[in-house]
Amino acid sequence: VSKEQSLNDAFDTILQANLNRFEISIVEDEMAYDVLYKNLLHHPTITKLDIPTAKYCKEALVDFCCNLIANSDTLEEVFFQDIGSLNEDMVQKLFNSLKTSPNLKVLDLRTSRYLETLQKDSPGWGSSNPVLHVEPILATLESFEGSQYSLKTLDFGGNAMASSTSMVCPFVTNLLSSSLGLERLSFRGCALAEEGLLSVATELENNSCLTFLDLSHNVITKQVMQQLAK
Repeated sequence: VSKEQSLNDAFDTILQANLNRFEISIVEDEMAYDVLYKNLLHHPTITKLDIPTAKYCKEALVDFCCNLIANSDTLEEVFFQDIGSLNEDMVQKLFNSLKTSPNLKVLDLRTSRYLETLQKDSPGWGSSNPVLHVEPILATLESFEGSQYSLKTLDFGGNAMASSTSMVCPFVTNLLSSSLGLERLSFRGCALAEEGLLSVATELENNSCLTFLDLSHNVITKQVMQQLAK
């Protein structure tokens, strides 16, 4: 029996259970990602994928995740906890996959699934994790104009936005564009400074889709509060 067949048999046995969430923690074999992709692509019950770490076979993992997002007609939610460890090309590839996704509704990039219950100095906040540069995401968002896509919820919670104001401001403006169609957006604990938050407040005036926005644990000044209150 070939290695590929052995992997396929193993995954087939696991996936026969009536699961709706599948977690990938430690997979150190690139072929395993290829086999798993084929098994999950049109899986009838698994709609949620959790990836809490990107330490192993990082390139193969990102390719697997992007291909699944772009092509699966059943996948609805992806939790990718370790996006701060990806290089810019990988981050851009991840967001590019959203452009052709037929079904993904939630992209959860929080540094911890329990972020909302953590203290600000606890592990899981942006200050203690790899920072997230917005440039590759912005480049992708700018190419979304006029596109219709399925994503409704995007959560950056705990990822420190480590880019210049000239990048962060258009980044948040693009995310809040009504043409993008997001309904829920979180920047909780993302180290957003006053300029970025003022851009959020300004763009909200023109947004007709958003129903939930989390800006907590950022640099919310009096000026930001006044602009948000308008």
